[in-house]
Amino acid sequence: LQLPYQHHPFLLSFPPISQRTMSGIVDVGTPPSSFQGLGWEKIEVRFHGFAEMPAEPGDDEVVEFTCLGHQWSLKIYPGGYVDCSEEGMVALCLFEMSDEPIKMKFRVSIKDSDGKETADAHDSFSADDDWHWSNGYFAERSTILKSLVEGTLIIE
Repeated sequence: LQLPYQHHPFLLSFPPISQRTMSGIVDVGTPPSSFQGLGWEKIEVRFHGFAEMPAEPGDDEVVEFTCLGHQWSLKIYPGGYVDCSEEGMVALCLFEMSDEPIKMKFRVSIKDSDGKETADAHDSFSADDDWHWSNGYFAERSTILKSLVEGTLIIE
């Protein structure tokens, strides 16, 4: 999940807070002025045993986290939404639950074990209070199952 906060670039993904890992960053060349004093942070959400998760429409898995001073929740529906997704689709929702205003762009991406992107979505928003983004047609379940890394769905 990529979230450029206030239009400044950050690369973010969100696992449970207790399982976060940070990646190192090496800038080659001179970063644009919008990068000055900023870096890219990369964290992955890892849904271990994704293929075994309940996949009836409406079944979900939720992870909550704090990032950029805001409270967030990422929800995945392995079998899609009830009455809103086509059969065989996986749905995603991102919720911003803080009261503070935020303006940003974000990107959600799934890559396979070779690093090839197999599904992605992006959007931007400006919110003064609670906000959410949802995509009932994020990716076909069959595509996601082929993208698992040792049984784990990795969202960045």
